[in-house]
Amino acid sequence: MSRNLITRALITRVIVGLALLLGLLWPALALAHGGGTPRLTNEPAGPLRVYAWTQPDPWRAGEVHLTLAVTVPDEEASNQPGAQVEAPVTEADVRVTYTPLDVEVEDGGAVEPFVLEAEPQATLGNFYFEADTMLPAAGLWQIAIDIDSAEGTGSTQFQIEALPPRTINWTLVASAGGVLLVLIALIGVWSRAQQPTPAAQKSRPGARRRPQADPSARARQE
Repeated sequence: MSRNLITRALITRVIVGLALLLGLLWPALALAHGGGTPRLTNEPAGPLRVYAWTQPDPWRAGEVHLTLAVTVPDEEASNQPGAQVEAPVTEADVRVTYTPLDVEVEDGGAVEPFVLEAEPQATLGNFYFEADTMLPAAGLWQIAIDIDSAEGTGSTQFQIEALPPRTINWTLVASAGGVLLVLIALIGVWSRAQQPTPAAQKSRPGARRRPQADPSARARQE
């Protein structure tokens, strides 16, 4: 096997190891904003309509993410073919109440309901509202959404089951990190071993060479 092929094989192993390490750490990374699993789709809330998405899927105790969109039906547009029949509500007070219905608490303590204000997302044109929180326990939760806007007020809700928090196998992560360090060190040693030995220093151009003695002249002198 040529030197280039061996080096490429080592680099490929390092890349694969990094990918596996990121896969192990992925549950601990921050949740991405926007999108998720649909929980409400065109759900009536008074004169409004509500859309809701959750992350992660499945929901787990720990960091959870809720994305909401609020619209109002456009009765005039509904009579026009191809027209947008719903207009987004971009200015509203959106409150989300998390109520435990049947949760699992390790220490036997009680989990109280809590309320969050969903914040509009300017980067998404204020069309979406988001609420991030740390869910304190696994089990069945009721998510109530109350909206107050110039287009009207309304409320709706849904229930969702939260699984126990995901745990990270730190022993496996440490082992994978050690293997990566060894592979990186081997690549460094291999690269240094393949470097060519510097050639001997050559005579500088124009340098005067010492004249060699004539053997015949030396014989005559003797």
